Amino acid sequence: SLNVRRELTFAQSELKKMIVVVIDENELTNGMKMQFSIEQIIFKRDLSINQLVSKIICSLNKEIKNEK
Repeated sequence: SLNVRRELTFAQSELKKMIVVVIDENELTNGMKMQFSIEQIIFKRDLSINQLVSKIICSLNKEIKNEK
């Protein structure tokens, strides 16, 4: 959506780190794929809720380690 693109652009302009979780079955547009190419993307579609939470925690831990 336009609002998601605005939020993404704003976060990137503020140099915020992002972990993107795609929760529905919609395909990302090429433009969104380009914007997310430097970010961590997690696709929910093939994961149980426990697997999803585990991946998010793992990604956050990696980011914390990279900041040190």
